[in-house]
Amino acid sequence: MGDVRFTCRRCGGTLTRPVRRLEAVPERHHDGGFEFDPTMAQGTWATEPRRVVPTDDGRSVTIDSFLVLNREDLTDLTDHPDPRRHVGCCGRDGGHGPNIVCPRCGAEIGVIRDDCWTPQEVRLDPSAVRIVDLPPGPYA
Repeated sequence: MGDVRFTCRRCGGTLTRPVRRLEAVPERHHDGGFEFDPTMAQGTWATEPRRVVPTDDGRSVTIDSFLVLNREDLTDLTDHPDPRRHVGCCGRDGGHGPNIVCPRCGAEIGVIRDDCWTPQEVRLDPSAVRIVDLPPGPYA
């Protein structure tokens, strides 16, 4: 797969610049404190696989996969209108539901994580976006 763009599944509006897929989400690094580097280099994306995690009561839940990108690759960052979705100490921790929406139609498209204790990343919901293949060539 070459370069792609992500578009809103509801209205078809463009959400990202052209990005190239990596095989996996790189290992997340931080500076030893709370500040994390961006998970994805600008111009790249990857799928974070589904995983099963245990709950406190001994059960388990499956966490769906996400499409992980660098926030600089979004063409227009539009915050969710519900301020309760933007919780965190210095930014958004992404733990309170989708916190970004399509700038054209308002559809919930994913989560931005930019708090001091979280990886710096955008996680698009695969059910809310489409992946559009781009023909080979330079892009502006």
